[in-house]
Amino acid sequence: MNIENKKTTLEDDSILYQKHDRKVSREELASLPLSQKLDYFKDYYLKFVLVGAAILLIAVHLIYQVTHPSVAVLSAAFVNDAVLTDTEGMEAELRSLYDLKSSKETVSLTNYSLEEYQQQIAFTTVTTVGNLDVVICDRDYFDKISENGLPADLSTVLPEDLYSSLVSQDRILSSSQIEYDIEGSIAKEYESLPRGIVLNSDSPYFTYQGSAKQPVLCIMATSKRLDAALTFTEWMCQ
Repeated sequence: MNIENKKTTLEDDSILYQKHDRKVSREELASLPLSQKLDYFKDYYLKFVLVGAAILLIAVHLIYQVTHPSVAVLSAAFVNDAVLTDTEGMEAELRSLYDLKSSKETVSLTNYSLEEYQQQIAFTTVTTVGNLDVVICDRDYFDKISENGLPADLSTVLPEDLYSSLVSQDRILSSSQIEYDIEGSIAKEYESLPRGIVLNSDSPYFTYQGSAKQPVLCIMATSKRLDAALTFTEWMCQ
């Protein structure tokens, strides 16, 4: 037997090297020294055990995710020039504000640079499916997002006292939804509606290092968590 290139540490006269057409029997394996049993296991079974263990761990993880899903309490986006530096600090305060105890209850604060195609697709996706509750952006993007009709009419969603207070402070921005034809010309312009709130210098947005000089807050018309969005808005407007 040519054993010059053998890769195991078994002795040359080991029963495992003997020529046969069948696997080593239980009796033969039982007669081997412990070191040879371990080498036999590593050579013939270890890789299958590792693959099986990996598959089992993945399966357990997936089952856990399905049976213990996370619950999104709020999803807020900070867009383009309105990015937020201290998202962790704001998230911690919001968890306290919403009295969240479980790690499965989540607050999502995400910065988006929409000049990057992948982030633009991600932002469009979460907005379309209703997974985005609030957007904070600069004035330029507010005008753009309003043309698409994405921000909610604040006169219908905000508490009356808060809305009246913001109007009296001249902090409500109105804009129109616009439809364009295939040539890029305006086909229809809808009634101007109150869609944005200008955040002042006392807002927690600046406490947690928001970068926009004149940030505008919008509640998304597609939000599925309006109560949480209103709580966030009232906190931001304090």
